[in-house]
Amino acid sequence: VTHVLVAALQSVGGLKPTVKRVQRLAVGDRQFLLRCLGPRLVGDSVWHSRDCPACGQRLIVALRYSNLPVKTAGTGYPFVEVRTSLRAAPVRFRVPTGEDQEAIHCDSSKMPLRRMLARRLAADEAIESADFSEADLEQIEEAVEAIAPEIGLRGVADCPKCGAPCTVEFDLYA
Repeated sequence: VTHVLVAALQSVGGLKPTVKRVQRLAVGDRQFLLRCLGPRLVGDSVWHSRDCPACGQRLIVALRYSNLPVKTAGTGYPFVEVRTSLRAAPVRFRVPTGEDQEAIHCDSSKMPLRRMLARRLAADEAIESADFSEADLEQIEEAVEAIAPEIGLRGVADCPKCGAPCTVEFDLYA
């Protein structure tokens, strides 16, 4: 994704797009840029298929890049404070970036992804993600998600055979 965006963008914040600049963009911003790039590369409509979970009927649905909903950044973006079980004072976290995605993807440790991401997003380097409780991780995830910009990547279509709602996922990275 980083290399595609570096090649496609004319600028990032008025500056030449470099690998480092594009990696440091928030995940939601990178998704938005892919949402804008998709129609230029493959057209606005992308066909997806899915089997109905209720009756097994095959659904074929056209999703449009231009119809994907955009959630803008929330108050305090790109940082949020979360009270955890580790200390009385809140811990400051930032939204994930492409650099975080790439680091986690390439990490060979067996640490669970949520813990690894929490460690990377904690602004206080003295905080160890292994010390966060599961409830802490839930709170961190919810707080970061509340302020992070993002693209809606799911839609619901009714099965033409039985009428059951079927969730269709849009893969921006495909």
